[in-house]
Amino acid sequence: MFEIGVAKSAIHWDASPVGMLGYAQHAQTVQGQRTELFVRAFAIRNEAGHRICLVSAELCWITQAVRQEVLARLASTYPHLELNEHNLLLSATHTHSAPGGFSHHFLYNLSVGGFVPKFFDSICDATLQAITEAFGKLQPGTVGHAKMEIPSHEPVAFNRSIEAYNANPDVTPMAPRHRNRAVNRRMTLLRFDSAAGRPLGAISWFGVHATSIDSDNREIDSDNKGYAARTFEQIMRKRHHCNDFVGAFAQTTPGDVSPNFRWDPQRRLHVGPTDSAEANARINGEIQCRYAMKLFRKARLTPMTDPRLWSRIRYEDHGKAPVDPRYTFGRSAPRTRRAMFGISMAMGTTDGRGPLFGLRPVVRAINGLAKKRSPLPWAEDRDDGRGAQFPFLDLSRGNGGRMLALFSQARPPIPGWIYPPLGRIQELSGIDADLHHPWAPEVVPVQLCLIGNLAIAGLPGEPTTVAGRRLGHSVHQALRASGIDEVLVAGYCNAYSSYITTYHEYQQQAYEGGCTLFGPWTLAAYQTRFDRLAKALVSSPTTKASDTGASPYVAPERCMKARSFASEGEAVQRGRTIRTIPLPAASSATGT
Repeated sequence: MFEIGVAKSAIHWDASPVGMLGYAQHAQTVQGQRTELFVRAFAIRNEAGHRICLVSAELCWITQAVRQEVLARLASTYPHLELNEHNLLLSATHTHSAPGGFSHHFLYNLSVGGFVPKFFDSICDATLQAITEAFGKLQPGTVGHAKMEIPSHEPVAFNRSIEAYNANPDVTPMAPRHRNRAVNRRMTLLRFDSAAGRPLGAISWFGVHATSIDSDNREIDSDNKGYAARTFEQIMRKRHHCNDFVGAFAQTTPGDVSPNFRWDPQRRLHVGPTDSAEANARINGEIQCRYAMKLFRKARLTPMTDPRLWSRIRYEDHGKAPVDPRYTFGRSAPRTRRAMFGISMAMGTTDGRGPLFGLRPVVRAINGLAKKRSPLPWAEDRDDGRGAQFPFLDLSRGNGGRMLALFSQARPPIPGWIYPPLGRIQELSGIDADLHHPWAPEVVPVQLCLIGNLAIAGLPGEPTTVAGRRLGHSVHQALRASGIDEVLVAGYCNAYSSYITTYHEYQQQAYEGGCTLFGPWTLAAYQTRFDRLAKALVSSPTTKASDTGASPYVAPERCMKARSFASEGEAVQRGRTIRTIPLPAASSATGT
């Protein structure tokens, strides 16, 4: 019924002292490498010739820049693979111990010192190699599908934002001691076997932050997801002699889900069960691996009989997206707003403190001012409920925006010696570095893949537990009549535009709400977009490769040169060639 191919490729990197991505701490620079980072690819083709390629990369997230580069190389060098925007899904495990510097958007390179061409190319090279090798190994086989709940006594996932979770009217409020119950504990797995029954690979999805390794770490590490993947592959090699087995551990809805549950009074952080971050990653990864093995055995008994391989992607400007009234609790025709960080973003979380973590009462008071109807600098474009967030950075307007609604973002009021990346803003604002464009993606994709009776809804961000539950329910409602049994909501897919909270969580303005870029109706707009996408996919499974909607931003090459990272204080090599290859028109339209 299917042809299956699996492969993995290492992201080769020389461990130069660039910044790590995730904790946004400029002092957290790479000083070594504890584990390799891998890209794992799973190619599936049915008898009708339809194909889908699922990719899981051990990175903090996927950027639009990486996606466009990979697709450009596929289109120019490997057109016979027939991969395009619609049938390629790229996802990340969200490890916070991997280098950064691989985005076209200024914000996501800021804390690491700039764009890092060598690491960007290493990611693209490894991704391309894994994909092409997977398709080169296609062979007749079967796909098994299984799911189960990881019991609440397993110390694997905990809600780190319990007050915001409890604000949702559709949940049973949980006491802080029951944070382990305020998460989605479902793990879903796809198993891939040859026609002769030989195990080829597996990809599982479970939502928990890959932050068992804390921000004191200076060595590249794939964290709990990477440990689970390596352990799974080792078991298959030693016990079943499957030397080329590929096992991936992907994300679902981990926006408010942490592996850390024990309060360390000395460090004033939530940490894992031991004082060793490496041991904590191993313990958490072992739990995920153990249940994935159970699902792997179960999935052999439940092979898919539905041959569908349908997929579609759609780009839209999520900063001005309409919202279906079905998802707005009776409010009429609201819209999302342009990309903006709230001041709560600077608090951080209890397992990754930000600079304002110790001033949480002050931040709450400032956000309280935003809820009042008094005339404030940002009030002219406020819609219903958006005032719950006091603005910190106006990402949509780049260096033409206002920090804290008062100060020019081109000349931040905070000295660079306090936070060096702010000095970088002033430096680049004085040259032609294209900082007037949005600092974070606003034109972002949503992707829907149907593999048999399983639907995968790929989101370009970090959905919280309840946000993922609501989205999964609404997508299932749209697809139920077409025979879909399960909808899997997957975060960190294809691009990155920060957090996705519910309307009620947004009003609380915890860290996750402060990092929700597009306002209180962010989730509702995604529900609206996926509803349209699901209906279009079911009514017309085939589509032109170029039919992808709006055009995402691509930074000009000269600007990426200006924004490049200079290792150990060396001058940026202005003459170096940095590839920012736009996609051909047949695959996707591009911006500037």
